[in-house]
Amino acid sequence: NKPNKGASPLEALTSYQPFSDKATIAVLTRHKTRLILNEADLVASLESQLNATVVTLSMETQSFAEQVEILSGCSAVIGLHGSMMIMSMFLPEDTMVFELFPYRVPPDNYTPFKTLASLPGMQMKYVAWVNEVEANSQTHDDRPPHMGGIAHLPPLEQNKIRHSESVPPHKCCSDPTWLYRIYQDTRVDVPHIVQVVAQFLDNSSQRLDNFESEPSRSLIDILDTELLPHQVNVPVQSLCIPM
Repeated sequence: NKPNKGASPLEALTSYQPFSDKATIAVLTRHKTRLILNEADLVASLESQLNATVVTLSMETQSFAEQVEILSGCSAVIGLHGSMMIMSMFLPEDTMVFELFPYRVPPDNYTPFKTLASLPGMQMKYVAWVNEVEANSQTHDDRPPHMGGIAHLPPLEQNKIRHSESVPPHKCCSDPTWLYRIYQDTRVDVPHIVQVVAQFLDNSSQRLDNFESEPSRSLIDILDTELLPHQVNVPVQSLCIPM
């Protein structure tokens, strides 16, 4: 079932049917910065080892309504930390949000999507992975400062950033160490990701076998009755979300 390009986001949310009986996994992709360097391998491994349908989503090539329509039929979404992860709010219940972090970017300091997944009514499993191997990271010293470049800085400052053990606490969102690290391209651990997703899908299938149906609720019902009344305190640092 292909996305209806003429549909509104609300129509897309309520009209989508899964591609098949197989699990559908969305991989959030970018074409210019913060690339998953082995994305093709990740997609192929998810498809072959899990017998899943894998769909790549991009803000650069697909409309908002198309993305909503696809995600509303997915079992999991996988993507690097960034604003596109907010699209996980359109996943169905009992699904997985798998957030990937570049080298030396500590997941515990950037938690808006972990918070989203844990809100009442969302019923999502959140998993974070961080690259711990420097060789699997590609930095871009010569890019503009707002895209992680550091060539404009004094040599001593450049060297300090390159050898930093972790992104230090900072205010959003112009800290040069933060930008240098978050705009890295990353080679992800494909076997680990496939294993974690496989385990989730197996557990989800078992829960589905034991599930007794109850009247379904719309996203608007959840927003009105469960999400909006709750005040969630999120540290300012946790809201540093690059586009």
